[in-house]
Amino acid sequence: AQDRNVVHRRMITRESITGVILAGGLGRRLSPDGTGTAKGLAPFRDATLLDHVLSRFAPQVGHVLLNVDPARGDYRRLGLPLIVDRLQGHLGPLAGVHAALAGMDTRWLATAPCDTPFLPRDLVLRLADAAEARPGIDVVLARTAQRRHPLCMLIHQQVLPALLAYLEEGGRSVEGWADRSRAVWVTFDDEHAFTNINTPSDLSDHGRP
Repeated sequence: AQDRNVVHRRMITRESITGVILAGGLGRRLSPDGTGTAKGLAPFRDATLLDHVLSRFAPQVGHVLLNVDPARGDYRRLGLPLIVDRLQGHLGPLAGVHAALAGMDTRWLATAPCDTPFLPRDLVLRLADAAEARPGIDVVLARTAQRRHPLCMLIHQQVLPALLAYLEEGGRSVEGWADRSRAVWVTFDDEHAFTNINTPSDLSDHGRP
């Protein structure tokens, strides 16, 4: 009876998780001429895409890093630590994950793309619950019944060497890397929460409250 009254002490606390918002992409589909743009700074409703992601994501983690391409937009106004890819050549979101893992001080890294303004407010908690329930798991990723959303994930820092090796071998796919890792997928009910804003029509279609 006494054990039932003991409050569960979390092994993966909010303070033990660094969050990174991945905003280093080229944003070609969002720019009118296809040359690219700073997607996270695109106006959306009463703010920017990044502002909306940050308002939902930041309360879920100990602190937030922002992975950016400094040649595409001035993100300094946000007052967040900015990290750039350590590997050259625009290698995709995993290069941003690599940079965050290499530059953080915590055991765990949570990731979110800068174009998901309706991100679940319990995203990180549920990913952490899954990691706690499965000792030895290194990567926990989000999915819905409709599709996988691999850029929303929780990653243990010990995967850094294997991730670097994957990138150096030419690997770019997040799902391909997850398949080679000790990974598990967590199913969320709300597909809308993972809506990506990729094109000008997406901005107008979803920009109305």
